Amino acid sequence: MLRNKPRKSQAGRKPYGVVLMFKILVLQHLYNVSDVLSKNTSRDLWADSAYRSQANEEKLAARGLRSHIHKKDQRNKPLSKAQQRANTRKSKVRVRVEHVFGSMTNEQGGLYFRVIGLARTATRIGLMNLVYNMRRLAQIDKLRASGV
Repeated sequence: MLRNKPRKSQAGRKPYGVVLMFKILVLQHLYNVSDVLSKNTSRDLWADSAYRSQANEEKLAARGLRSHIHKKDQRNKPLSKAQQRANTRKSKVRVRVEHVFGSMTNEQGGLYFRVIGLARTATRIGLMNLVYNMRRLAQIDKLRASGV
């Protein structure tokens, strides 16, 4: 049962209201955006060139993951045109994820959570994802309305 308790301190972000939390949970369930209802079955791993090493590639192969880590050039040996195109293709996928994390970090208070337990942390991340998706939907609707 949820109840409103008086706050011990005025510091920090104010808690979400009970009605808002209920609405968010209903929307998550209706649109299948909660972590409980959706499972990530992808075997692909996308990363920046800083993570490319022989040891990392071997670990990924041992776990059955496909590496989509950017290639990096070496001293006096630039990337070929094909490798540059491959990196560009990989960047188009990564940029979608990076924008979500950038939004969480810059607009929603960061990725450090002061909650106890994995379930509460997962709920907090799920709510942040929901907020991002709602903001993105509003942005897309605004662009459509303006005819861009």
